[in-house]
Amino acid sequence: MKISQKKRSKKPLILSLLAGILIVIAAAYILIAKPFSPSAHSEVAPTNTVNYGPATDQEKQDSTSAKQNAVNSQEPQPQQNSSISVTITRTTNGSGATPVSIRTLINGAKTGTCDVTFTKNGQPDLIKTFTIIYQATSSSCNGDVPTSEFSSGGEWQTSVVAHVDNTISAAATTVVTVTR
Repeated sequence: MKISQKKRSKKPLILSLLAGILIVIAAAYILIAKPFSPSAHSEVAPTNTVNYGPATDQEKQDSTSAKQNAVNSQEPQPQQNSSISVTITRTTNGSGATPVSIRTLINGAKTGTCDVTFTKNGQPDLIKTFTIIYQATSSSCNGDVPTSEFSSGGEWQTSVVAHVDNTISAAATTVVTVTR
């Protein structure tokens, strides 16, 4: 007895392949033919998002300006007062274990501080603050600075300014020499 074999039709397979190809073509047409929308590809971040990228130069500048404005608004700036004056009466140069010594006479103040600024090559390198001391008839602001605190030897421009309450004096200047 012979078993007859039925031939399978290839029509369903071909129809399935054609249907799949049509779906792929339709999807590609929709994607390609869809008009370009600039808002979908814009560089503008939506609201309520955080940009964790590095700060731009403009953002850095704005931040620096805001910090400086905050400092300026909180700290009253000292006003120069001509009734307070500083006279440097004596300086000694520093060498080895011998410190640089500054001696001053302060007129118009009984309390406060003096800032002594040592500058080399146009840049303040060392700033020391000393207390104004009042004695029976005069005020002074004196200080000694070890040579080890100077970054290098040589000539140093020296400036002394007295601070009393919210006022400052004009600067008194001289030159000191540091030998290492």
